[in-house]
Order: sequence, then C-alpha cells, then structure tokens
Amino acid sequence: MDAEEPYELPQLNLRVVLALNALNPQLWQQLWGSGHLLAALLDRCSQDEDFGMRDAQVLELGAGMALASLVAARSARSVVATDASEDAVNLALRNAEMNGVESLSAKVLDFHGAVQDDPVDLVLGSDILFIGQNVPKVAMAIHRLLKPGGLALVTDPCRPCALTFEDELLSCGLLVNVLEGEQLEFAPGCVQKKALLYVIWKPGEDGNAEAPGASRSVGARWQELTAELHVDKQIAMDGFAYVDKGHAAREGS
Repeated sequence: MDAEEPYELPQLNLRVVLALNALNPQLWQQLWGSGHLLAALLDRCSQDEDFGMRDAQVLELGAGMALASLVAARSARSVVATDASEDAVNLALRNAEMNGVESLSAKVLDFHGAVQDDPVDLVLGSDILFIGQNVPKVAMAIHRLLKPGGLALVTDPCRPCALTFEDELLSCGLLVNVLEGEQLEFAPGCVQKKALLYVIWKPGEDGNAEAPGASRSVGARWQELTAELHVDKQIAMDGFAYVDKGHAAREGS
C-alpha cells in the first residue's frame, strides 16, 4: 500500500487515510456517505448522558477505515473495529494511531460466524448491506453480538438489496425503528440522496421489549443532524456519493 496525504474531517476533528491503493481502491478504502453520517451522529449522541457512551462496550461491523469507531473511542469504555479484510483492520489501526486514539482495538471478523466472547452494548455498521445475500447474515450477527437490552445503529443509502433488512432483524428476535433523511451534504460537494438509520435493540433478559433510553437521544440527534445537512442541490447521476482518493465528490453504485 502506498501512503497518501490524510483527508481532513474538520467537522469531526479527525484525519483518515483514503484509497491507499490508488490504482485499484477497495470499497473499504473509500469514505462513503453512510459512514460519515454515522460518525457525525455518534459525535452528537456521545454528548448526551442518556446515550450512555461512557460505560459502553462498542463493536463496529465492516469498519473499513473505522470512522465511527474512531469517534466512539473518544468516550466509550472500549471499542473494537472489525472487518473481513486484514488490510482494512490494519488501516483502522493506522487511522487510530494518526488521531492519537489509544482505546481502539481491531480484529478480523466477518458476518458469517460473527461471535464475541463477551456481547457488547452497542453495535455499529455503515453501508454494510450492499450485498443482498449478506443481509440476513448481518441481522444474525447483530443478534449474536448484542447484549440483552443492547443497541445497534446501522446507516444505509437505501440500497434496493437492503430493503429486506428490517424483516430479517425482526425474524432474529430484534426490534427496530427506521429513521430517514434526504439530500444530505455530508462533505463538501457530496450529497447523499437518501439515508436510512436503523435503530435496533435486543429485548432485555426479562423479556422487556421497550426501546432503550439511548434510542431517544439517537432519534433527536438524527433529526437535528439531517435538518442541518439537508440541501436542495440537484444531482446529475443516480448512485451513492462518496469521497474519492482525490478528495472530490464521486458517484458509486
């Protein structure tokens, strides 16, 4: 991998390395809109006492450059960034070092057999539903990884192959609220046409299916974030916006 100048994210006070392989960048080497939105949401939620980030054990699925994990690690008790790619795991660790984040660890983990010795309080995922056959595996992975009463947050750009995700979550015994946003300029010149936030929770050991208190913070902060980022710009192409290695807006499918 060739080193490149880090991409600055002043809104999040972070720097990340993008597209280390300039000739053939992998999906996890791109900064996708859903990842930026999830990180921005966490940055806001972590300020709320009701969200309970300070005592949380957090795990990110399909972390890639681990933007959400980097934000969570500022206040959570422990954060593990996971990805099926060892190169992605190494990139996550590199980005953690670049930002002086010492509380983040990373390991190889895929959706197929995702399991933790100790289930976690919060599972994160952004744009991890882009392969239809993986959608039920992601739902099952979240079920396995969450503690009873735990919360998961997954952002997606409303990909057609992900439309069964809500049903898959319910079939696993999880509960979910789906929040929306439209025309969100997550980075200069990068507008995501539609964003979905899946707020997922696992019933408590006593069978209590009530949404955890943290979900109220999430809902309020999502509404605030999407209102702030909403723009009326027209997009010439269909697709999903991301920032490429040249730090310019691109469209991807």
